[in-house]
Amino acid sequence: MKILGGLGYIFSIIPVLNIIAPILVGIAWIQMGGRTRQTLFKATGILMIVSFILVIGLFAAFFAVLSPLISSALSGFTNLSPTVLLTLMPAVGALVVVAIAAAVFGLVVFVLELVSHFRAADIYALNWFRRAAWMRIIAIILAMVVVAVVLANATPPTLLEQSFTASIFLLALIPVIIVGVLAPIFSAIAFFSLPEESLPPPPPAQPA
Repeated sequence: MKILGGLGYIFSIIPVLNIIAPILVGIAWIQMGGRTRQTLFKATGILMIVSFILVIGLFAAFFAVLSPLISSALSGFTNLSPTVLLTLMPAVGALVVVAIAAAVFGLVVFVLELVSHFRAADIYALNWFRRAAWMRIIAIILAMVVVAVVLANATPPTLLEQSFTASIFLLALIPVIIVGVLAPIFSAIAFFSLPEESLPPPPPAQPA
């Protein structure tokens, strides 16, 4: 559990290795749920794995549907007929709906993971879980502030200076990236800091 969770969160910030990170982290949360008898942890792990499978399937569907457009673009759009476009429109619309549903599902997984971190911090008395959760919250707040500031300053004169605007936007993203990287690092430290033996489950509630 501790090794899978720690490695999974470390892999999540490493290109290529981050592909398998959701599986490792999901299994770790499921194992933690089994040892602590916390349904929240099990649900978080299961939904992480399901979301990973959904993303893979969504990408595969996008490439399958858009392959005619890609091949046509490579050939200079010489073989793209109105009939092909009309055929693709329903499929593209369906993919957009599925993508929106997947985004909502991902938000649910994010919230569950966040709550699981706070719950794990209380159960195991490990502040690293709580720090990791707060890093995620801070990253979201910073990202929203950056986007709001950029949109508020996106006046027509500013848009003419696209390179300058892009530079400012990238500089503003640096704190978001730093905090976003610290979050999984703190999660990894939390998992590696777990005791070898799981804590006993909480005693049943006494009848009133």
